[in-house]
Amino acid sequence: MNALWRCAIAMLVGIVLVAPTAAPAQDTIKVGIVLPLTGDQAKFGEIEKQSFDLALDKGQEARVPGGG
Repeated sequence: MNALWRCAIAMLVGIVLVAPTAAPAQDTIKVGIVLPLTGDQAKFGEIEKQSFDLALDKGQEARVPGGG
């Protein structure tokens, strides 16, 4: 049983040490949205597009120091 605990602790320590370096951070995040920009529902699609653009601008302001 003692060897089993040592093995489990060693695995846990290994996971904790490797996990933060396993996935490198990305500078660019691609996001796609499907909106009706033509036809009968175009006005709703345009409102949603404007909302998405506003959220994107706010997110970029929050991410960049100085808001620029």
